[in-house]
Amino acid sequence: MGWSNAIFETGCQVIINFLNGPNSVCPWENRVMVEDIKVWASTRSSSFSWCCLEKNKTAHWLASSSLNRSFLCHPSCILPRLDALIVRDLSL
Repeated sequence: MGWSNAIFETGCQVIINFLNGPNSVCPWENRVMVEDIKVWASTRSSSFSWCCLEKNKTAHWLASSSLNRSFLCHPSCILPRLDALIVRDLSL
C-alpha cells in the first residue's frame, strides 16, 4: 500500500498484546488472523498501539458511521461532528 511508519491503533488491549508479544498465544479462533497480521506487519515499517476509547472517539465514530452508512448524507452534516471529535481527542 505504500505506507511507511504506520501506527495502527485500537481500543482492544488484548489484540495489541497478541500482536506485540513475540511469544503470545491467542485463542484458536483468532490465531490465523493474528499471525497473518504479524507476518504482514513484519514486512513493513509499522507498529500497533493501544488507545483508550476516550482518546479515540474520532476513529470510533468514523468506523461506526461507515458501518451504518451515515456517510451517505451531505458532507456539511459530517464535518462539524468530525471537527468537534478531532478537537476533543487532541485536547485529552
